[in-house]
Amino acid sequence: MDPLTSMVEHHIWLTGEMIERAARLADDQLDEPVGEDGKTLRRMLSRLVGQMDMWNRVIANQPYDWSVERHEDMAAMRERFAQVAPCFLTEVHDVVTGGRLDETFVSALHEPAKVFTYGGMIAHVLTFAAHSRTLVVLALKKAGFGNLLCWADPMEWVAEKWVAEPA
Repeated sequence: MDPLTSMVEHHIWLTGEMIERAARLADDQLDEPVGEDGKTLRRMLSRLVGQMDMWNRVIANQPYDWSVERHEDMAAMRERFAQVAPCFLTEVHDVVTGGRLDETFVSALHEPAKVFTYGGMIAHVLTFAAHSRTLVVLALKKAGFGNLLCWADPMEWVAEKWVAEPA
């Protein structure tokens, strides 16, 4: 088992599940402030998708339009997720299986340009996404979805996947 890839797969699966549930909510529920910083459920989900989209673009040396995250329609978010998540996962698979976690790339989107490692970028995505995913799960629970997503804990998901698809 490769824990890093499994964690990214879980992150992508969970983000998709949260988007599907949130898409059933009314706009006022999506736009209600959540947590201490006042971000909304819609904004946090869009940032989870945007995080993968942004890093895909950084790696491809393409610009990222942050404005998409301001008030993204759920249908558009679902479509964007369907495009960016597989691309991000493919990049992670390629880097991990190629033993390239310590390989660097340049982000020209930063001013001044910065150098990152693939391993550091993946760890960054998972670390910052964990907080947002927890807040989203709490907001979905408050909106009536119960604890269907097991608090975003990958333990059971990874175990079920590993038993179902052993290497």
